[in-house]
Amino acid sequence: MSVGSSAVTGNAVHATALGVGADARAKLSTAVGAHSTAYQQQSTAVGVGSRALAQNSVTVGTGAGVELNATNGVALGMLANAKHQNSVALGTQSVTTRDDEVNIGYKNSKGEGTRYLGGLRDGEEDTDAATVGQLNRKTNEIYEGVKGALTAADIKSRSYTDQKTSEVSAVVSELSVRTNNINEAVVETSAKVDVGVNSDGGLTRAEGASKVIGVNEGLLALSGRTDKIDAAVGAVDKRVSSNTQAVQKNSKAIAANTRMLQQHSARLDSQQRQINENHKEMKRAAAQSAALTGLFQPYSVGKFNATAAVGGYSDQQALAVGVGYRFNEQTAAKAGVAFSDGDASWNVGVNFEF
Repeated sequence: MSVGSSAVTGNAVHATALGVGADARAKLSTAVGAHSTAYQQQSTAVGVGSRALAQNSVTVGTGAGVELNATNGVALGMLANAKHQNSVALGTQSVTTRDDEVNIGYKNSKGEGTRYLGGLRDGEEDTDAATVGQLNRKTNEIYEGVKGALTAADIKSRSYTDQKTSEVSAVVSELSVRTNNINEAVVETSAKVDVGVNSDGGLTRAEGASKVIGVNEGLLALSGRTDKIDAAVGAVDKRVSSNTQAVQKNSKAIAANTRMLQQHSARLDSQQRQINENHKEMKRAAAQSAALTGLFQPYSVGKFNATAAVGGYSDQQALAVGVGYRFNEQTAAKAGVAFSDGDASWNVGVNFEF
């Protein structure tokens, strides 16, 4: 069926062409809108200058198109373009970049623009998308876990250092007491032991010597014990040095963990901004829905109608435009597209009255 000046179906089975220059030449194809084109089987093109050139393709929006090799492609929105198989271009000027893709970005003066995808539930399967709220909760869990681990590690490190310092202090105190005892023994021994001095200044026994002086004959033995004490003190010094190095390592680990917490904080700030942007996109979608609801369907048989409406939600507004045609008293069809701040939504409907 063809309706409109220069509308063409080419005798294709169950093909429909509505609008000036509309062209639906394939089986089960539909072209609605001036100069719209549906060339392959089961292809649908809705909108002025829209084109559905691939089999099983759907395009809705002024200038929107599905290219020849993009089988099962969908393009929704003004100038949206699906170039790849099983791909979807969603939104004004959105363009697919690979097979099996849903692309909601758009071309702008800086290259590739982006849009928010709102109204999502938390993902459950491995292939589900994760929401910002879901990521925030997981990040908070990680943050609390890392914070608890850092606190426990810090307490454990301090306790270990205090314990070792106390042990070292006790050893040093014990060595100090032993040294004092040795000094006292040396003094006492020096007072009790005498040696003789020869005419040449050499030492000899006190018996028969012309000169006698007091000396500690145990100094040689005590010298060996002093060497052992020095060795023990050296070992203690090494243990203190080892503990100092351990404390320094713990300090570095605490600093690294602090940097990690700062990074998590920055990610949380980024996710909060994403939530705010998603809220704005949801309000634009509600405004588009309100605008589409205001479009009228045709009432007179054999007549096209063009209708426009505006809608709003909170601080967002949308404009909707649509076309319709009444085939007879019982059957009518209409299609509409709503726009708001670079985003677009659409609907197509058929009415049967009994």
